[in-house]
Amino acid sequence: MMSEQNASVDVTKSSKRLLTRKAAFKVLKKAAVAFAVLAFATTTVAPQAAMAAKKVAEVAAPIEHLHVGQKVANYFRTFGLPDVAILGIISAMPVVELRGAIPVGIWMGLPLTTVLPACVLGNMVPIIPLLFLLKNERLK
Repeated sequence: MMSEQNASVDVTKSSKRLLTRKAAFKVLKKAAVAFAVLAFATTTVAPQAAMAAKKVAEVAAPIEHLHVGQKVANYFRTFGLPDVAILGIISAMPVVELRGAIPVGIWMGLPLTTVLPACVLGNMVPIIPLLFLLKNERLK
């Protein structure tokens, strides 16, 4: 009797394992099919979308993106200042200095022989008032 009970317990355990494996296999099959459909959809749709975006980019007019120095130069141009004075002001600013003023001068269309001296002198102009301020007794 014991052996019959053990045999029936073994059969039920093995049938439960078999059912669990079958259920896991069904889930795995569904996941594999879903992954295959997703992979197929992305490979067929994505290149078409990329081609459409590329066509739109070719048709659209290029937009010029200005950096900080160019934006500052355009701002000072609205006051009617000459380009050399604008370069001096830009090169005196701590944010932009020579690293931004020289490319802006070239962007403005000025020759390099005019841009370099204007930028260097504009960079040196704030030094004179700062030296006098440092020697002032009231500030010490």
